[in-house]
Amino acid sequence: MFGLFNTKQRPAASLWSCFIGWRVATYQERDVWLSLQIEPMRDEPCRVYVPSAETWEAQAPEWAKAQRARILERLQQVAWNRDLAWADSRRARFWHRHVHDPVDGSLESTPGGRQLEAMWLFHPDSPARFPRRDAKRAWCAAAEQMCLQVSGRVNIDESEVIPGSVFQEIELQTLKRNPNVSLCFGEAA
Repeated sequence: MFGLFNTKQRPAASLWSCFIGWRVATYQERDVWLSLQIEPMRDEPCRVYVPSAETWEAQAPEWAKAQRARILERLQQVAWNRDLAWADSRRARFWHRHVHDPVDGSLESTPGGRQLEAMWLFHPDSPARFPRRDAKRAWCAAAEQMCLQVSGRVNIDESEVIPGSVFQEIELQTLKRNPNVSLCFGEAA
């Protein structure tokens, strides 16, 4: 999809691509990939959670175990149309979804989310050419609209709410105002 990184100068054995969505960054080599979770933040750079070196070694797919530095360098060298903070964490885990395979019920799986993903708002060569701030604003507006349209019970693990995140600042506040939602707060077991 993004042939920017698959140039004719590269030998076929080293073809790789990077993709970034609202909540996931994916690195792919040919038909294997790994993804890192992104926490969208409202007023600061969005956090890309990177497994610590120890966690990487223990949990990375076999093909990627010895490639941490190279994979992270490639992901970070892209001039993404998004402010990102790459945060090493012992708690970070690999996201088992490719950026093109959204979680059912997530913003990215909705018609509006799919439309935003198709616009490649965070890609350096986006045909939409939104400024970073406007690209983030479009996703935040979509998150708010999704929360206005939700109905039923919504379970929230309070221990997972990140201060300053889009979830805390926009989604949760919108869910609280939505009369068709019943919020259930707790902590995961």
